Amino acid sequence: MLADRYRRDERNEQAVHSYRLSGTIATLSPDLPDTVRADTFILAGEGLAALGEYGLAQLYLDQAYNIATASAYLQPATRRTLFQRLHKGYQIIGDRERARVSLESSAQSFPPVTLPELPPVLPTADPPPLPLEVQQAEAQRWSAAQNLVEQLIVRGGRAPQQLVSTLASALIAEDRVRLPYYDAQITSAVQLSAQISIVQARINWLAIKYRIARRGYGLSLVPEWEAQAEMIRADLTKSYELLFALYADLIVAMPDADQIERATEEILRREILAGTLGRYPNYPAQQRIAQLQQATAQLIQSRPRGKMRVAVLPYAGVDSFVLVDDTSFLAIMHD
Repeated sequence: MLADRYRRDERNEQAVHSYRLSGTIATLSPDLPDTVRADTFILAGEGLAALGEYGLAQLYLDQAYNIATASAYLQPATRRTLFQRLHKGYQIIGDRERARVSLESSAQSFPPVTLPELPPVLPTADPPPLPLEVQQAEAQRWSAAQNLVEQLIVRGGRAPQQLVSTLASALIAEDRVRLPYYDAQITSAVQLSAQISIVQARINWLAIKYRIARRGYGLSLVPEWEAQAEMIRADLTKSYELLFALYADLIVAMPDADQIERATEEILRREILAGTLGRYPNYPAQQRIAQLQQATAQLIQSRPRGKMRVAVLPYAGVDSFVLVDDTSFLAIMHD
């Protein structure tokens, strides 16, 4: 939706970047079903084709094609619809062969699917309970932010300095109670799941703080944080390192070898996604990508045709994450 809005406003660079980010999420996120992934890829491909970015459009249309062809979890009606949309998309970018094959595939009779798509192995980290003083500080910050936004709308984007100062004071006050609370809870928590929940909440707050420090909301809200941007980024990186170290401990403690293999591949995808989106600064990209390829190859041996696999291929001169089937993944690994 954001990319489409940028495209309508002729902000093409932002549109292309947003389409690519949506495609990256659809490729790497372990949480999405194949139907959502394929739909996202086609929407991104159609949008990029409308911008004349045929090389990048091919990247996402091909991923939708891979899912339509190889996924074990698409119902016949969904698969036929995907091939019909792919036929039109490939025509636009001039790939006549894939357009022809997609049209022929859309007329095929596919067997119904009875296999359920497996959910992620790792549990979602629920937000930890907050003490009253943090809740009150959060409520004051929300109120100050809403008052500022209302005035920005009324005044055509001009910010009344008094309201900016009120929000800045609320942010600083919240930071002074929120981070010490998280740090104390991390130290005292016994269960890994509780520690993961707290660290994830700490990351969420630091991400807001870092965005403010980078003027990511379009305003200078807390100048002292702007001066500390590198320190905040370093703290965010350390928190992510701790989060994934805790997940590694959680995976090792799993009782079943199959769960361990699936969880290992899943957490590597989550870490690479966080790094690729810019949420996890300075993450060890090449090391994690190599580990993901090894974990995926091991999964193919133990659970063939279980899921679409993440590989790395060059498209339009840029190495990109792509979803492929088992055979294609092993061929890429051996090239």
